[in-house]
Amino acid sequence: MPDTPKFPSMLGSTGFIHHTEEAPTYWMQDIMWTMLADANDTGGRWSMMEQLMPMGAGPPPHKHLWSDETFYILDGTITFLLEGEIKTASKGAFVNIARNTRHAFRVDSDTARILNGYTPASMEAMIAELGKRTTEHTLPPPGPPMPPGKPQMPDELLTRYGLIWLDEPDPLAPGAIGKARPMAEHTPELPAIPGSLPFVHNVDSAPAYWWLDILWVILVKGEDTGGRYSLMYEALPKGSGAPPHKHTWSDEHFYMLDGEITFLLGDEIKVGRKGDFIFVPRDTRHAFRVDQQAAFLNGYTPSGLELAIAELGMPAPTRTIPPKGATPPPSLTAEQQRRYGMDNLPGPNPLDPDPA
Repeated sequence: MPDTPKFPSMLGSTGFIHHTEEAPTYWMQDIMWTMLADANDTGGRWSMMEQLMPMGAGPPPHKHLWSDETFYILDGTITFLLEGEIKTASKGAFVNIARNTRHAFRVDSDTARILNGYTPASMEAMIAELGKRTTEHTLPPPGPPMPPGKPQMPDELLTRYGLIWLDEPDPLAPGAIGKARPMAEHTPELPAIPGSLPFVHNVDSAPAYWWLDILWVILVKGEDTGGRYSLMYEALPKGSGAPPHKHTWSDEHFYMLDGEITFLLGDEIKVGRKGDFIFVPRDTRHAFRVDQQAAFLNGYTPSGLELAIAELGMPAPTRTIPPKGATPPPSLTAEQQRRYGMDNLPGPNPLDPDPA
């Protein structure tokens, strides 16, 4: 489209699929950390890790001064301290923690597995610096018990990664009274920013829509995050997908929860399966085709496309894949494409099983 705004190319501009079993993995603080996307992959704009944690794992109260932090619980149950509130969340929950927010968490189930993101990228580099590299995708072997409380880290390292440990009792620690306390008075304060309130949203209760024969659940809207990012859960039937297109001002990512999908990334065709992480930088030609019924998490940085789903889709009467033909027509006008940063590309679809 000639009137589609163009943006300069950026570092971290190559689309990829990272398979969890092949991604760099580290052991640190009794936790397994797998690097799905780091600052080098995204030009520093954001990062994503998968964590496997044992019961009782979790940090004491702290803040990230310049990164928003997110959690999506893949399995297990975790209790969070979010500023002055204590909330418990389980599988399917998304937890948003804006930069400069006091928080902590504790794993309550035997194990828990999460996706842990940072916008902009930050903490994954600290894990790579301090953790022990491993080829095993398991919890670390038993060893000397880790001391409770904050890890011992030099001030220089904490400053470099924008991390502040708060000098206060941990209300989530064993034996604590379970009540959040006021922040320590000496903790430095930064100006509030839009979308700065922590929250927990769940796949079972967040706004859901049917469109393009797909179930879309909007876990995070731009208004929740000051426009910095959004996230949707999608359940897709076999044969669904998207033809070649670009997002002109948003990076897009997918985390495969189930099924099998073939992706077009630039000129490459790759297959994604459960546990795989797919990154599509802004202004990158891409498409996908669902080969086996699938579900994935679909994120945008910055936000925007979730508004198109709310406008064009219909409220889902059930949280299931819609019956074929039950959803509104898929066409977008040129004005809608401009508004949502979409650029549908002409020409044949390399993923079309029947190009004739």
